[in-house]
Amino acid sequence: MAQLFNLASSNYPVVTDLVQLGTPTNILRAYTKNNHIICQRDARAALAIPDVKIAAIFGVNEVKVQSLCEKCGGKPYGRFEDFLDNWPMDFVAIGSPSGLHTEQGIAAAKRGLHVLMEKPIDISTAAADELIVTAQQHNVKLGVMFQDRFKPEIRRLKQWIERGVIGKPLLADARVKWYRAPQYYGNSKWRGTLTLDGGGALINQAVHTLDVLLWLMGDVARVHARAATVFQDIEGEDLAVAALESASGLWARCMLLRRFIRAMHGGWRSQARREQSFWSMTGSSRLT
Repeated sequence: MAQLFNLASSNYPVVTDLVQLGTPTNILRAYTKNNHIICQRDARAALAIPDVKIAAIFGVNEVKVQSLCEKCGGKPYGRFEDFLDNWPMDFVAIGSPSGLHTEQGIAAAKRGLHVLMEKPIDISTAAADELIVTAQQHNVKLGVMFQDRFKPEIRRLKQWIERGVIGKPLLADARVKWYRAPQYYGNSKWRGTLTLDGGGALINQAVHTLDVLLWLMGDVARVHARAATVFQDIEGEDLAVAALESASGLWARCMLLRRFIRAMHGGWRSQARREQSFWSMTGSSRLT
């Protein structure tokens, strides 16, 4: 689990502004059928940026790739190598299974393409470091999609901490209580697997909360954590708790529960909640 906290740390690149990639005239999206919804969302976001257009789309599901190209533009590809050879292109946005990120990112970087990677950057720190070095060697930008950093309330809290508005931070509390039906994993060949997902809910969904937490509190010096698989039939974890201590002395408590059900009004319903709280010597702040 310490490796996961490294993967979510501020040591890895996050694109804070698409303009950092230059003035792109072409954008592409690499994806598999497992990420089709995310692909559509990001394609729409790309098209909303002036002077950006989708040049090509790669995927293993020919029908879905063709459909997305008809909606958003771009040439469809079923082979990743052919997709990278499409010209002109300025950068790639990759949303494939996490265990393929470094392989595909390196292939793109070696062609001189900037890379915007879906989280996590990869499933191991060794692979992540290899991708970062390759991007540096080929003088291309590399970013990871941690969009929670752009939320107004989180950016405001970041500024308050940096300016000392709330005093010295002492304690942070982060909780991710999300429900996933068995079909979420059962209908996927890679979700929850160690080889392609790198684990379970912690490295997939809760990594957003970990990223924000570490972005706000700084590098972690000590980790005490336990993880288990108690709800789902997967290789990775669906329950985790951790206590973190930052280099600055800030303590944090993290809790992840993948199958959170609450009794309410005489029935049962799933609860999908993500909460973060900070306490300092002069006050507190809560984000939900």
